[in-house]
Amino acid sequence: MDPSFLLPSFSREALTHFVKLPFDLAADEWRIEYFNGKTVPSKLNERWWQLRERYEGVRHVSPTVNASTLDALINTAIVQEHSPATRQMITYVMQFQILKALCPEGSILSEGCILSEDTTGKLREAMEKGSSINWLEALKIVTGKGELDVAPLLEYYEPLINWLQNTNEVDQVIVGWDGEGVRFSSEEVPAPRADGGSGIGGGSSAILSEDRVAYPGGDCANGQECLLESVCDGKVCVCAPHLYTLTIGNTINCVPGNPADKGFGDGKGGLVIGLFPSESTTTSAPSTTTKPKNYRSRKAASSAFGIVPLLALVCAFLF
Repeated sequence: MDPSFLLPSFSREALTHFVKLPFDLAADEWRIEYFNGKTVPSKLNERWWQLRERYEGVRHVSPTVNASTLDALINTAIVQEHSPATRQMITYVMQFQILKALCPEGSILSEGCILSEDTTGKLREAMEKGSSINWLEALKIVTGKGELDVAPLLEYYEPLINWLQNTNEVDQVIVGWDGEGVRFSSEEVPAPRADGGSGIGGGSSAILSEDRVAYPGGDCANGQECLLESVCDGKVCVCAPHLYTLTIGNTINCVPGNPADKGFGDGKGGLVIGLFPSESTTTSAPSTTTKPKNYRSRKAASSAFGIVPLLALVCAFLF
């Protein structure tokens, strides 16, 4: 399956869940240090931002942190949840370990797999034991390994990771930070391209120039990047296979649901919406708009997106 078809879904999932993992670490380390008396009240805000910078690479807007304020309290993970933030991190990592253990050998996690009754036997065994075993014992029953392993998570996101690495290399984007607020040395900063480059904004800007992007239905034959969850078919930007195409006038939109089910689409780019007298209302269904291409591996990919939320619930039950 073309990895570009998976990138929109993986990007959305990563921005929703993956990027929260370092925050969970920072939040719990900050709380544990305070509970253990390692951080005095006058240093709580300063320590909060030290941990945020170390794990997330974010810094307070002011060079001097105000000791009289407590910025951590704006986060619901601190003030509203009476459970460790790392619980969410552990369950998120666990679900990919379980997915790896349940899928047949040789499966590509990013494309999902079809589970069978035989492969889910260990999962049922662990859940039947309930609270009589701890979560590490349950994890060992299912995966054969009683410890966390991030390798399956990274394997699942491999298409997105490879795309980011390639894109950053082409566009010479500086990624990361030194963790303790140390500036990059001149040797660590890539030199600008002499020819202006052909990457993002000519190689020097973080914003794509207008001639380097295209929208659904737009021309991408010259290497333009397709936006709004569309992909290039070699000539124009078309909606990714997991989406439907909604055409309104000269505008093409990529949407998750079938527009015909909502009254959109008469097959000519118009709308089938209106108020009609009840005696003249017809029951004929409007013609459907363009459906996603029936790629063979799309079914497997869909199963991955269905399995992962299910495993999240299982991990929450076990942990």
